[in-house]
Amino acid sequence: MTGIALLYDRLSRWVLLADRFGGSRRTGPPAMHKTLAEPGAAPRRRLSPHHVDLAVLDALGPLDAPAVLDVGCGFGASALFWRSRVGGRFDGLTLSRVQLRTARRWALRLGAADDCRFHLRSFLDPLPGPWDVVLSIESLVHSPDLAATFKALAAVLGPGGRLAMVEDMPADGLSGPAAAAAAALARHWGGQPIPTEGEFRAALRGAGLTLLAERDLTALVDPRPPGVLDREEARFSRLRRLPLPAVATVVDAYLGGIALERLYLMGAVRYRLLVAGRA
Repeated sequence: MTGIALLYDRLSRWVLLADRFGGSRRTGPPAMHKTLAEPGAAPRRRLSPHHVDLAVLDALGPLDAPAVLDVGCGFGASALFWRSRVGGRFDGLTLSRVQLRTARRWALRLGAADDCRFHLRSFLDPLPGPWDVVLSIESLVHSPDLAATFKALAAVLGPGGRLAMVEDMPADGLSGPAAAAAAALARHWGGQPIPTEGEFRAALRGAGLTLLAERDLTALVDPRPPGVLDREEARFSRLRRLPLPAVATVVDAYLGGIALERLYLMGAVRYRLLVAGRA
């Protein structure tokens, strides 16, 4: 997981620099997941970065001051937003020291440090809990062992606890251009293929979890046209040749994102929200 920690340290520094020099006036930390758009609008209207959080809260149903473990918490955006909506206690796990420092600063700034705590820790070694909700938004794709990860997370759920996840899920058995795009995505995002939808579902079952609710959020994903992706890929590929490791890491993140956009254009990946618990 060292490579993933390095990737997110460098990418997070870039996000924070872009925020600072872009004149952002944030009232909370930036979200690290993809930006969604309202389907059918012309031009498409960008949705709030917390639209995904609201979708997860809706799928979970009423919560009363829950104990939540956010695995792959980024800058703490989801934990701080959830606290403002439903109260409760939140612990976030990240491998990035940059994300950890930023999340803790925002928790202090918003007066939430007692309720929102953040830790440098792998989701293969989660905090013991028990947790009412284990939350993951675009983080389990980086698991080195999906079956072991789901078993570890299932083990810390309290009675009636639920695992809520939103992930990019490629179809099983990709071939041709879709397989090539999936290979490029894996190459740029740490070297391992991201799990397919079938693998995610099998890992849930293997951990003794039953699917309780699911939503398909694919219509909200807004990939750019192929021509734009071609130009961006050429530009980033030139930057990738510069002898600057920190730049190369950030460029790899963007090249992986371009490959993911291509998969969405091909209909080869879905953006799914799954909620699971013990039967």
